[in-house]
Amino acid sequence: MVADDMLTVVKLGGSSITFKERSFSFDEAAIDNISSALSDFGGRLFIVHGGGSWGHPVAAAYGLNSFSYSKNARGASLTRLAMLELSKKVQRSLIDHGIGVFFFPPQHLESMDLEGLYQTRAVPLTYGDVIYETGRGYRVIGGDEIISRLAALQRIKRVIFIMRTAGIMDATGNIIDTISLKTGGGIQIDNVPIMNGGTTYTFKQAKDEMQTLSPDATGGITYKLLVAERLASKGVEVLFLSSGSRDNLVKALNGMKFQGTTVMG
Repeated sequence: MVADDMLTVVKLGGSSITFKERSFSFDEAAIDNISSALSDFGGRLFIVHGGGSWGHPVAAAYGLNSFSYSKNARGASLTRLAMLELSKKVQRSLIDHGIGVFFFPPQHLESMDLEGLYQTRAVPLTYGDVIYETGRGYRVIGGDEIISRLAALQRIKRVIFIMRTAGIMDATGNIIDTISLKTGGGIQIDNVPIMNGGTTYTFKQAKDEMQTLSPDATGGITYKLLVAERLASKGVEVLFLSSGSRDNLVKALNGMKFQGTTVMG
């Protein structure tokens, strides 16, 4: 694969396309903004979206998460159904903006012929879901984990995490412009503050207790930063920004200066 064919992966966080405080809500304005920005991008896209107020509440009700296995088939079925209903809304918006998305379940990631899809000008799309693993049972695979697995299969140039907030925030609520894997050039990643309830942890502390501290089934912002750390260490550009500005999304997609957070390798 030549450099120009490297992927730009866009993760539509559940908080960016739903209102997480209201179960089964959908932010039409946000997804329209995102779809419009993506429609102008000329490179190879791979889209992943989260569960927001659709998948997470159902998974939580049945004790499903990314960190343990379950034999609860009903919970798995209802969580998958909720995710499918949400994804239909996301896909419809993208298609209406001229993006030929081709959905496939994340369980098929390793066997999917992505090169063949790109030859037909399709845009692969998948989402956080419940998977079944032989001999173990059901568990949630989040969108961030999907991206981590994709990175082992494809050459990725840039990963853009679209969130409700304008980037990764410091303890005072201001955007952290640059996060570095080493000291210098911005806040060091181990020192990034992670809020949980009324307590602030460092990323180093939070990732050691991710299952306990996570506010949702897939690890929340801690797991996102863990994936960002792994990707950036391999030279992948990792960006965090909000869905609020179409122009800002376009800048991020094209490697221009944008408002948000960059994780530097």
